[in-house]
Amino acid sequence: MKFYYKNNSRSTSNTVTIWSRNNILNIKVRRQSGKLNSISLVEQRAYDENNFLWFAEIILLSGESLEICKPDQITSITGLIYTNENPIPEDLFEHCKNIEFLNHTFKGSEIDIIPENLFLHNKKVKEFNSTFSNTSIKKIPENLFSANIETVSFERTFERCSNLRELPEKLFANNIKATDFSSTFSMCCGLEDIPENLFANNPKIKSFRASFDSCVSLKSIPEGLFRNNNKVENFGGIFLCCSAISSIPDGLFSYSSAVTNFADVFQGCKNLEYIPEDLFAIETNALSFERAFSGCKSLKVIPEKLFSNQKKIKSFKDSFSSCYMLESIPEQLFENNKLVENYEGTFQFCKKLQHIPENIFKYNKEVKSFSRAFQHCYQLQALPDNLFSCQIKLTNVSCVFENCRELNSLPQNLFSTNTEIVDFSYAFSGCESLKYIPENLFTNNIKAYDFESIFYECKSLLEIPENIFANNSEITEFNNTFQNCTSIKSIPENLFVKHTKATLFDNTFYACESLESIPQKLFVNNTEVKSFKETFAECISLSNVPISLFANNAKADESEDIFLGCQKLGERPENLFPESWEYDDYYEEEDEDDDYYDE
Repeated sequence: MKFYYKNNSRSTSNTVTIWSRNNILNIKVRRQSGKLNSISLVEQRAYDENNFLWFAEIILLSGESLEICKPDQITSITGLIYTNENPIPEDLFEHCKNIEFLNHTFKGSEIDIIPENLFLHNKKVKEFNSTFSNTSIKKIPENLFSANIETVSFERTFERCSNLRELPEKLFANNIKATDFSSTFSMCCGLEDIPENLFANNPKIKSFRASFDSCVSLKSIPEGLFRNNNKVENFGGIFLCCSAISSIPDGLFSYSSAVTNFADVFQGCKNLEYIPEDLFAIETNALSFERAFSGCKSLKVIPEKLFSNQKKIKSFKDSFSSCYMLESIPEQLFENNKLVENYEGTFQFCKKLQHIPENIFKYNKEVKSFSRAFQHCYQLQALPDNLFSCQIKLTNVSCVFENCRELNSLPQNLFSTNTEIVDFSYAFSGCESLKYIPENLFTNNIKAYDFESIFYECKSLLEIPENIFANNSEITEFNNTFQNCTSIKSIPENLFVKHTKATLFDNTFYACESLESIPQKLFVNNTEVKSFKETFAECISLSNVPISLFANNAKADESEDIFLGCQKLGERPENLFPESWEYDDYYEEEDEDDDYYDE
């Protein structure tokens, strides 16, 4: 049988129509050196009597010339569609002996069965990437890849095969050149076991990235699974979201010292209770453990020497975030990790953490960011005086203790050595139990310019130290800085006197419900301010406003609802707002009988 298709374009990649009797197919073809060598299906409307087209010559009518491409000239086939009613023929690729790429070949097909000898004649195949991904297969023939000795990549081969329950132990026994098993069985949510010798004959593997990602039915990992894989460089996300795993074998990673990436390795393993102390003992080249144990909600203890041999590591970003049951941190945990630069979110959402060891970061002098490091540690009550004393390169502490609801005090010297910090935004936001702020807390942080929402919702805060920002003249915005600090009764007159660069005061004292008065000269030096949007809105105890409060703020062009909800204020004083302001709808009336500084 022959299939004819007309192609009037001479481009190197075209979509054409093939027809033979009642069979109509839309095919994308590619040529190399003038010859057709790659075919992928775009649309298939019917099947020919032999099930598909690889059993005959393909004749290309291109202009006036006639080209013939036989099956043994094809090097790549993708996008075939089969169903259980129209199954894959076992001899489908019998004549395609030079095929090299079977990527996405059956992806998305509604098939339960793979013929055992499907690839028996295709010894030159290099890649089986996504070949059966998102199919309904329930079983993989043990000899499926036995003839494919040149194969190097099995990336996503069986990804999303949710009906797959088990794997043949010798599935990859003959694929000794294989190097990439990234996401091979990712999201096989029905997979319950992994044979210990599955990769025993694959000594050249370099990547296991996300190989078993989201295999939610997988309960255990064989200790010798990677025994013969001593060239592995990437274990990133290999068991990501394997939520049924409760323990890790002691010697799981004891065979390859070349690994550089352990990011996401056990992220989302919510039933994991135990980490072996020597788990990473030989992994001296590891550079990243970002999110490695993030979301391990049952983990209670971290081994003190877990990272003792990882001297090259640079990031612990989110490594233990959302470890809900974690109650303590070993003081020597990071003692040998002297090159670490990033601790962003490391212990974020560790809801039961009550104490931080004083010397936990003593040897980490290269750190630049602690952003979110202890965010949402709800039971944390106090901080060590010298917690950050060795981090002289530190620049970012945004959200570092945000929503630490039980934190009731701050050490005066907490940031005294961190002269490079520029970002304090949200650092203590939501610290509901914090009553006092040390007056010299930011004295040495003269480069800091972002204090947005730093004390937002510190509802127990009783007062604002007059010189709290005295040395921070680079601050450009005070948005939400003391918003919802419901216990504050007064504001120091010189609070913003040094901040001539400040341009934004939106919501700065919003809902400070106990605030009774505003100093007359509060904004006297802030001549560059552009916005006072809702600065004092919902300050329900505020009873008067100084007439010259905004006298020097003529440049403000966004001043909407400054005193919205300030129900104790009487009639707006004449000349309260500069004539240059474009409008004076500074309070949106809720009651037509009240004035609240609205024309």
